[in-house]
Amino acid sequence: MGKQKAIMAVSHLLLRMIYVVLRDKVPYEELGADYLGKREKTIEYWIRKINQMGYKVEIHELNLT
Repeated sequence: MGKQKAIMAVSHLLLRMIYVVLRDKVPYEELGADYLGKREKTIEYWIRKINQMGYKVEIHELNLT
């Protein structure tokens, strides 16, 4: 069952990529092997998201010693 799920997931991803290329009439651009590593969420990302929701965030260093 896991193999079928993986095949469907890859197929779905390819269809989405093809759709965007055709819809926007832009060439496909390979993002590279390290693209997902760059997309890791940083503290700044989460602070910005929380601020956009209307909250104020204060960061304080914890003394865990």
